[in-house]
Amino acid sequence: MRRLISIAAFIILIGSARISTAQNNSDYGVDWQTDGVIAVGALAGTFFMMLVPVDNENRWDSELLGPLDERTKDNFSRNAAHISDGLITTTVLAPLVLEAARGFDEEAGRRTLLYGETLATSLFANSVVKYVVQRPRPYVYHTDPGVKAWAAKQSDAQVSFYSGHASMSFSAATAGSILFSLSSESDGAKAAVWGTELALASATSVMRVRAGKHFTSDVLVGALAGTAIGVLVPALHTGSIYRPSALEWGAMVGGIGVGTLVAKVFPLSDQVDPLGKVGRLQSLKLAPLATAQGGGLSLAAKF
Repeated sequence: MRRLISIAAFIILIGSARISTAQNNSDYGVDWQTDGVIAVGALAGTFFMMLVPVDNENRWDSELLGPLDERTKDNFSRNAAHISDGLITTTVLAPLVLEAARGFDEEAGRRTLLYGETLATSLFANSVVKYVVQRPRPYVYHTDPGVKAWAAKQSDAQVSFYSGHASMSFSAATAGSILFSLSSESDGAKAAVWGTELALASATSVMRVRAGKHFTSDVLVGALAGTAIGVLVPALHTGSIYRPSALEWGAMVGGIGVGTLVAKVFPLSDQVDPLGKVGRLQSLKLAPLATAQGGGLSLAAKF
């Protein structure tokens, strides 16, 4: 009989008091009409790029990081892919939930629009590179007949570079944490958000590699591109690049380390199964939570 294990884990829970909010109001350099058009235009451009023809017979003779990328061709896990989907969803939604937990006003609306513009820009940049480069995903090289048959049915098998999950999660983690930090006076809250968001983004990226969806170079470039966009888009609006405190830097390093380590050692079945029906983990669901005291994450796993 399957056992359902539910764990409520408040990862971004900030003490027992409401998250303090910075007293200075700001428009964050946001113009509703202009920035709204930019965000919508970026999304439209993303869908347009999906119309670009893809050469499904293309294969690369060598990989960007040599042996490090070559080893990824042996990876395949539907469970890891599902986990990465849940992680990126949580990474993107967590800043919005924290925003809602503090109440919504015009200033919060401007931050939300700026956050959405950042994500839309990241998505568009990623889609342009994906469809121009057209790098085969690692699983198309897999030697297992079941994986080969599964891979032949995938419509996105030739758009591996660079990882959209990595770029989007790091854009969300970076921009979301910056915008939260600009509007909060709590050093502990800022550090907790940075650490948690970057842990989630790092775990997302590692799981994409373990799933056989991306090469190591895909997620490294995706993380760098996503971080750059997450920093630069808010900076272009506010007029300066956000400067984290030493505590925030420590939380960032710790978050990346913890997220990477946990994702690497998380138990996944070694048996190849294109249908994703084997292994101890049956499902994993993460969801952000809003409370009067702050915010958190709920984790539900079925084994």
